Amino acid sequence: MRTTYCKRTRFNTGKKDGGTLVESMLAIVFLLLLIIAGASFLYYGSANIIIEGNKRLAIEAANSRLEEIFYSDYTAIAPAPADDWDIHNIKKAGGNWVIDGANDEVVTIHNITVPITTTVQYVDLEGDSPQNSFDYLRVVVSVGYRVNANERVILETYVGSQK
Repeated sequence: MRTTYCKRTRFNTGKKDGGTLVESMLAIVFLLLLIIAGASFLYYGSANIIIEGNKRLAIEAANSRLEEIFYSDYTAIAPAPADDWDIHNIKKAGGNWVIDGANDEVVTIHNITVPITTTVQYVDLEGDSPQNSFDYLRVVVSVGYRVNANERVILETYVGSQK
């Protein structure tokens, strides 16, 4: 009797050495998804860094305006006439604070021109006429920090008359 041994051929189905086309396509799709996710993360991250930088500069501009008002004389920033509690827009013109009806002041932040608004309002704690007593002025400074967006930084303070 003769024993025959079977040789392994290259068409042997017992062991796979390579991958199929479907596995390769799935790996490519997965890698593309990772690349797209990473690229969008970098894009939106850098855009938010620019926006936050503009916001920080808007805060600095608003704070600078509040410091100008803080070091101004109370009578220079108080709107005339002193018989109402309306909110008045003011701006500095020629070294003096004047009521700004047009409200057209702008500031430049990273080559972007954005509006800056300064408002004052009489506040009277006793409720009597502001002609008799000025308790303090409410000062609000608002600065935009994005183009074509209504996003603004708003800082508020109170300035009292030195009686």
